[in-house]
Amino acid sequence: MNNIKIVITLLLFHGFSSCSPLKKLYVPFSEAKQVHSGFKDNIIRIYFDRMGFVYPDTQISYEDFKNNYGMLNLYYANNYPIYQEISRKNGIVPLTAKMDTTGPNEDPLQEYLLSSYANQINKLSKEKQVVFIIHGFNEYPLNKRDSSSFEEMRETREAIDRLFTGKKIQYVEVYWDGLSHEGGPKLLRYPNSIYIWGHSQVSATHVGLELRRLLQQLISERIYVITHSHGAGVITTSLFNVIKFKPRYYERKGHWLNEVNNKFNSITYNTPNQRFIVGMLAPAIPGVNVFMEYYHRTVNGKNEIANTANYRFLIGFNENDPVNLKFKVAASKIGSTTLGSKRTELLRTENLFKNRDIFGHVDFSKKADGSPQNDHSWFQYLRNSLPIDNFLKDMFSDL
Repeated sequence: MNNIKIVITLLLFHGFSSCSPLKKLYVPFSEAKQVHSGFKDNIIRIYFDRMGFVYPDTQISYEDFKNNYGMLNLYYANNYPIYQEISRKNGIVPLTAKMDTTGPNEDPLQEYLLSSYANQINKLSKEKQVVFIIHGFNEYPLNKRDSSSFEEMRETREAIDRLFTGKKIQYVEVYWDGLSHEGGPKLLRYPNSIYIWGHSQVSATHVGLELRRLLQQLISERIYVITHSHGAGVITTSLFNVIKFKPRYYERKGHWLNEVNNKFNSITYNTPNQRFIVGMLAPAIPGVNVFMEYYHRTVNGKNEIANTANYRFLIGFNENDPVNLKFKVAASKIGSTTLGSKRTELLRTENLFKNRDIFGHVDFSKKADGSPQNDHSWFQYLRNSLPIDNFLKDMFSDL
């Protein structure tokens, strides 16, 4: 075993044996929502908790958030008068069932919030092109380092605006709880990053399904989405019925994936019919295992194989990305991340379609000076000038 494998083994052992309590690693968005609302920059920002519940316009303290394990429905259950007040303020009859066992599809407040955002986007999209931006896992909205989802989204918008001057674009930023090492001490930053990865994949599934409910309400005929890292897991779940985990669990009653399977067969979760152009920078997902279900859609409440190729995907590929390669030790293990880093997986996935109108890629493996881009940071992809320009020009070719 070489040195890097020893390091990874020790990190995995340390990550699972001495990491921070999980409730400290969920991402609170109440403060970020308040801060961002003061910018007056006409960006629509939507915030999801780890179960897919949308944040209302209510301040929730960090202690309350942490003590309710990052779940808005649990917070509502333990603070029911606040839930009643939020609902009635928005003209909603509050749910009377136990909120701690309530799913987002059962909550009238959730339906109201999703519809409100959809209406806001629809109103603005009559004169503008809609572009969604979705961050990945291990992101925190208010920090100043390279895992600041807010700063990375800002730089993404600037890169698009630089190339497409004069175009009227309505940006929609999606913030979701993919967990973050920020809640733990600096000493445990790396083991905590390993620890949260599996939980982030679960969050992406919940959030993707709720985002689906919003997307299906939009009136734009063409919608653009750009993601980084495991933001790819969110948007793929939004657009088609991905079996991310072992198939037997989707049929096992009582398992959370059985509820996901039920949603695949619910009219509430019909897949969007619009044309979507999705650009994925450093997608931290598998390729074939995801895109073999590209045609699996929910149509009129039934999970079926549709003959509709209305989604196009462009991959920002990098064979030197250390995070997606998992330091060349386990790219296909512990939640495969091979699509963005393994060329054989990329080509196998492209061969599923044999049609560039559905699936293509731009190579980010080298910098302008010929050196490898061995960094997973969203910033580094945006600052790799030649491939990012090619990526955005290809993605927005019909803007």
